Amino acid sequence: MKNRRILPKVRDSWSYLYVEHARIDQEDKGICLHDESGRVHVPCASLSLLMLGPGTTVTHAAIKTTSEAGCLIAWCGEQGVRFYAQGLGETRSAANLLQQARYCLDEQLRLKVIRKMYQMRFQELLDEGLTLRQIRQRRSPRASCLCSSR
Repeated sequence: MKNRRILPKVRDSWSYLYVEHARIDQEDKGICLHDESGRVHVPCASLSLLMLGPGTTVTHAAIKTTSEAGCLIAWCGEQGVRFYAQGLGETRSAANLLQQARYCLDEQLRLKVIRKMYQMRFQELLDEGLTLRQIRQRRSPRASCLCSSR
């Protein structure tokens, strides 16, 4: 998932969900469990761990959805007694955080990111000599269009 701010905090999520003798498909932004008693929609962004027991069939799309939501997946035995395999959750690496800290602390890299974000938002290149203060003082092209129409 690209925007981690929309994901619930771990303290707000369900700790785990154990599923056996069911089929799991992707549906909307979550997964859907199908068994003999019917179907249940599960918002996988609310899960920390999805445990797949015997007799469980899961689609590739469902695995992709759960991994994008940062849900750890574990394949286990009956009643979760034996553990066979796992898929990595969101806590696997701090590389993105370390890179963001590096860009924040290095003034040249920080200005490079600011210029790139400005270009992405306003589709306009900035002069290389502008300082951060000068960039902040610029009016966006969209804002000037909105003001002139009044």
